[in-house]
Amino acid sequence: MRSFSITIFLVIATFAYSCTTSEIRHSDAKRPEYQGDPAQVAKVRSLIEQGNLALVKHDAKTAKSKADAANSIMATFDGYYLLGMAQRDLQNPDEALQALLHAEQIQPENEQLLLTLGLLYGSRDELDTSLNYFNRLIKLRPDDPVYNYRAGIISKEQKNYDQAFNYLKKADVDSFEDRDQALLQLGDVCLELRHFDEADTYFQRARAANPKMKDALQGSDASQTARYLDQGNE
Repeated sequence: MRSFSITIFLVIATFAYSCTTSEIRHSDAKRPEYQGDPAQVAKVRSLIEQGNLALVKHDAKTAKSKADAANSIMATFDGYYLLGMAQRDLQNPDEALQALLHAEQIQPENEQLLLTLGLLYGSRDELDTSLNYFNRLIKLRPDDPVYNYRAGIISKEQKNYDQAFNYLKKADVDSFEDRDQALLQLGDVCLELRHFDEADTYFQRARAANPKMKDALQGSDASQTARYLDQGNE
């Protein structure tokens, strides 16, 4: 089958991957409760707070040192998440991943962590694993447009266009900040599925949502060209 997909370059935002342990999404954003000796708990809490502050100041070496010190006293989600972020900033991706996987063992349904891991595995081009994390997030919040958008983009990269369409449709909502991008991706997916009229509609909607989006105009032209080519091949 002839491929009619236009080339669309997207910079996938990594806002979650750069978050500190204090920037937890949804209901996770609360002061963590640690169990153990009160003096040790106070020390660990202080070390993690110092480490987070160092990370915000782009001092990853100090953040790593504080995380290591905290984790040597008591294994906590926040300590290992901080270590993962510090290792990432130190350009140690394998060590960052191992720290984050330790954090996952402690809080396997923490949304911030699952989002971070989904983006991290995506950056490593491990798409199956990345999609698995986003599916876990979708299980927690089935209608979340961000999670469905990410899953749709991954499915599109895997050339699973029907699945991509189903995910991306859930990102076509007013509450999604990047709705114009979701519409653009829906149009591109419809081109691959040879649904040319539907593709054109999505491209037009994307352009209406963002008149400066040149890709939407190019996509609309591509859908019309693809339709004519397809009719000529019949």
